[in-house]
Amino acid sequence: MKIAITGATGHIGANMVFKFAKKGWQIRAVYRDRKKIEIFNSLNIEKKEGDILDRSFLRKAFAGMDAVIHLAGKISIDGDPDGSVMKTNVEGVRSVVAACLENNIEKLIHFSSVHALKYTHHSPIVNEESPYADQYSFLYDQSKALGELEVRKGIQQGLDAYILNPTAVIGGHDYFSSKTGELFTQLFTGKMPFLIKGGFNWVDVGDLVDTTLFILENGAPNRRYLLGGHFATFAELASMCEEVSGTKKNRFVLPIEWAFRGLPFIRFASKFLNKEPLYTYESLMIVKNANQNYSSELAKKDLGYEPRPLKKSITDLYEWWKNHPV
Repeated sequence: MKIAITGATGHIGANMVFKFAKKGWQIRAVYRDRKKIEIFNSLNIEKKEGDILDRSFLRKAFAGMDAVIHLAGKISIDGDPDGSVMKTNVEGVRSVVAACLENNIEKLIHFSSVHALKYTHHSPIVNEESPYADQYSFLYDQSKALGELEVRKGIQQGLDAYILNPTAVIGGHDYFSSKTGELFTQLFTGKMPFLIKGGFNWVDVGDLVDTTLFILENGAPNRRYLLGGHFATFAELASMCEEVSGTKKNRFVLPIEWAFRGLPFIRFASKFLNKEPLYTYESLMIVKNANQNYSSELAKKDLGYEPRPLKKSITDLYEWWKNHPV
């Protein structure tokens, strides 16, 4: 099988490239940063450097491929100050869909996010029937919802496309430290100064790769699947990370209201130190609205999806992280 993967050097993308290359498939890694592509130097794959907003580039990058996995996107927990989040996550998807149609690509698998959905911690369930993020949602959430609509337009034009909505992703081959990668690095090393009361749903990157593989080889009866793992609080994560790493530390668990009150100081410190803030209003609201009832029942029924235990995911991540500290 011949597959083009956008965002190939990202966390999920790197896992896809390594897994599919081992199967002997012809992989075309689409990327922007030539320094990052060096992680694939040991693999026999094609490499295409370019911008997903450049439709002519994508047309060439997808030529001759059987399938496209679209992972390139911009994550934000602090709005969209320069417009790049909306441009990348909406216009970029539009360009990908157009290039797939022009090249008669057999399958497109588009990675969206659970943040494309609108819900709160009071919602009885979060699944494929949940409403989309709207104009009252954060701009990142809006961008993921609008990106999905571009894929749906492609489906209406005959494109065989699927949308996957993962929760927070953890796992190895995270060479450039994703948001969750940074969190687990601090938990493994005991450098997290405090924890916030609350949690989220965590899904293993390996489960996302396996689900993608299943859809590539078998197709799927539905067009969209929410892929979750297991809900855990930050205190529970810290406990598991301490157990597997052997790093013990007594941490304060702060009520989320205290974290909101500390936002002005966090902002000031980030500007003074010229670093990204430890947290933002948006990230706190994500935790506050986290729901314990993310449902992957449709994926379980259609695809045989079964998320691996969270403790195993953290153990596997630690074993990888020991040899690839970031």
